[in-house]
Amino acid sequence: AAFLSNHKIVMSKRLHSTLKGHADDDAIKSSKSKIYTQYFLLKSEPDAYSITNMQEDKTEEWDGVRNYQARNFLRSMNVDDRCFFYHSKTKPALTGIVGTVRVARTAQPDPSACDPKSDYYDPKCTDETNKWSSVLVEYEQTCPVVLTLKEIKQEAANDP
Repeated sequence: AAFLSNHKIVMSKRLHSTLKGHADDDAIKSSKSKIYTQYFLLKSEPDAYSITNMQEDKTEEWDGVRNYQARNFLRSMNVDDRCFFYHSKTKPALTGIVGTVRVARTAQPDPSACDPKSDYYDPKCTDETNKWSSVLVEYEQTCPVVLTLKEIKQEAANDP
């Protein structure tokens, strides 16, 4: 638990095509004009780093992730993939999706893992054996209202 971060990641993939009106996935997949966009959920405690901080900073190194599955999601991110920015561990009315960011740079070794002054320091880490990754994300927008987990679940239950 000492190496877990406030930054969390959940991943989903969706295929988009520049060809409109194609309902057939095989037709879309065989198209030369296909574009794959992945969608991720980046969770952060707003007291540690909020969407307001993200907006002010414009870009942020999404580092400090110390969970192997989440690290693998970071490594699967591509430039221009989209991420929902989710505030966690706050008042229920404020817990949820609060904005969006895009991936501006793909994964690279996470320097915070080798930095003894970092909250995310991994004492087993060296520059040669750094097993942790980070990505650079860029602010896109703040949602006008918080999309809560309850609302997300209700919408998913209503979608056949």
